[in-house]
Amino acid sequence: MIGDVRTTEEEQRYRTVLMEHIAAELEEKSWARCPAYSPEERTRLTEVARALCVRLDRPVRVDVQDAYSVLFSFERGASEAGQLDVGRLSL
Repeated sequence: MIGDVRTTEEEQRYRTVLMEHIAAELEEKSWARCPAYSPEERTRLTEVARALCVRLDRPVRVDVQDAYSVLFSFERGASEAGQLDVGRLSL
């Protein structure tokens, strides 16, 4: 394997671990910060956020904090479960 190349199965396991970690953080303190060093990583985290909306049955917001991290939080005032508010997310 070269660099960050993953098989489909490895990628799915990685996303599952990310989702479990972020979900636990959201449930505990209503926010979670994750590193995102590349556009690909921000795209991956956005897709994880979409899955979290469904899993948690409530909207999750994703905001770019800086060049190296994104912040997940519960969207306040949003009425539709499964909604993703990408905020200031830049891909």
